[in-house]
Amino acid sequence: MLDLLPPDILQDIITFTHSSTRLPPQYVFSPQNPLVSELVSVSTLLREKLLPIYIKNYSLIRRREYEIKPPERSLLRAMLLNIKGCESFIRSLEIHTSQLSILDMFRGVKSLNVFGLMNDKSIDISHLRQLEHLSFLLPSSPSVDYNFFQITRLDLFIGTDIHSLTHLQLPLLLELNITTTELFSLLILNPFVSLLKRLDKLESMALLRKSSRVQSRDSAASIHHEHVDIEEFFDALSGMKLKKLTIDSAIIRNSFDAMCFTTELPGKSGVSNLEFEIVELSFVSLSPIEQRLTTLEFLISLPYTITSMKLIYGVQIELPYDTSWKFFADLFHPLINEEHGENNSIDRYSSLKSIGAVYSMMAWSLTEDQQLEEYQYEGMDILSYETRPGLFNPTYKKTTKANIKFGANSIQLIKDFKYVDEYDSRFWSIETISKDLKNFSKVSRSILWDQ
Repeated sequence: MLDLLPPDILQDIITFTHSSTRLPPQYVFSPQNPLVSELVSVSTLLREKLLPIYIKNYSLIRRREYEIKPPERSLLRAMLLNIKGCESFIRSLEIHTSQLSILDMFRGVKSLNVFGLMNDKSIDISHLRQLEHLSFLLPSSPSVDYNFFQITRLDLFIGTDIHSLTHLQLPLLLELNITTTELFSLLILNPFVSLLKRLDKLESMALLRKSSRVQSRDSAASIHHEHVDIEEFFDALSGMKLKKLTIDSAIIRNSFDAMCFTTELPGKSGVSNLEFEIVELSFVSLSPIEQRLTTLEFLISLPYTITSMKLIYGVQIELPYDTSWKFFADLFHPLINEEHGENNSIDRYSSLKSIGAVYSMMAWSLTEDQQLEEYQYEGMDILSYETRPGLFNPTYKKTTKANIKFGANSIQLIKDFKYVDEYDSRFWSIETISKDLKNFSKVSRSILWDQ
């Protein structure tokens, strides 16, 4: 009887029976629904109706989220045979660098996640006319230019050599997300700043790190690149109209020396609004005053009017419930206090009073993350960006909001109890792809089928 139903009704049934509590973030891995897997083998008619739905989001490298070992050659052939004739229905594709030779089979793809070491490989997307999103590991100094003329979102995982950034052609790019494990002085490295100057249409940017060990601006990885003044980074931002900026605090601290920063502040009149997000991988209850002042100096140097600020953090141990709100109270304390000297007066930071709301989200927790991994390896159908009622801490991966009011002698943080936790699909899309790029960068060629 099911084969008599129209495809849209079948899609509703499949969605209703799926165990996931949330729709997957954009462009990330989505496991195949086991119900659909069974139904496509029931009859030819069901196969014709369901296969386009079944393979809309398709991976040639894994069936479960935490798998990072690409399939052997025989299994890959079987996978390709199974979808033969339906390749045009695939909209989101995961592929390994060793499979790039078959990329032209998937001409309807809108999102392409390329995992594995690039080395001197090139990604030819000239035949993928609908492609709008691309993610890959940035190779070291490629011999060819990467002309991604139609891409509107790019996710990059970078190593110690970022000279390749000078080869990227991205005239239509709206969103740039970069993850690093080494280069925490990214904002003052010439290849990165030069790239920004060519991205006049950029609206969203995230600069993240995947390492608990913080390198200094004079690290061995950093000194191989030409450094520029931090003013050039801010000048590059002034040439675009960013709407959202997410940045790891370590990248700010290692690129921006607030104690030596004396440049005249940018004018704030007529500039566009910005939602700012700061990431603290290892959040503690109280950060040093120097770090807080560095953050403030960075914020007032941005050529935008900041309307909201969000803290995205991770914890090693359980912290008091209101710790994240104390972070904002401590951070903005100089706005009502002149004890830090004439260069840090109330007037200097007055532009930050445009911030009307602050948000916080505990994105990582040592305890909860370990529990999640245990659930996954036990076979539970739960993904890294999900939470389930009753399984985790109620604050885990949940966003809370407080309205902020700056008085003459005080700062009021008023929790918004009417605020309904909006799933931060943008962040979890960036974070999930970033994590996958890092994991697959460790896969050695010895396990690949084309060795």
